Amino acid sequence: MNKRIFLTTAAVAILILVMVVAACSQNGGGTTTSKPSGGTTGNTEQPVYKVLNPQGIYIPVDCKPCAPRLDTLAGKTILFYESEATNMFLPTLRELLKKQYPTSTFNVVHTESFGEMNPTDEQKKNQAVIRGTGW
Repeated sequence: MNKRIFLTTAAVAILILVMVVAACSQNGGGTTTSKPSGGTTGNTEQPVYKVLNPQGIYIPVDCKPCAPRLDTLAGKTILFYESEATNMFLPTLRELLKKQYPTSTFNVVHTESFGEMNPTDEQKKNQAVIRGTGW
């Protein structure tokens, strides 16, 4: 058993060593050549590495408050956004809500994507929106 562990450890160490040597010997896309570094011949070129910040660049976003929440859906006009990814469960949810809130009105908009960025005047008349996200 000890011989098997030793051979496995040795094989892993050799594999890591081979990968490190192969990575060090490549002149990959992360390097570019610079001006000669001096010396007597003047023909030696040193690689220059570009370092990127892994956190990225912060871009400020305008924050807006959430819409006020409703106490109940009873008697409200509710807009459903249905897309090709949500056509399995939103109709079922709508039928369930119709049974629970018979005084509510349900309007449906079929869209191919997430929906309009800016709602139309007709859609602004709704008091609530239910939008499903699929895929």
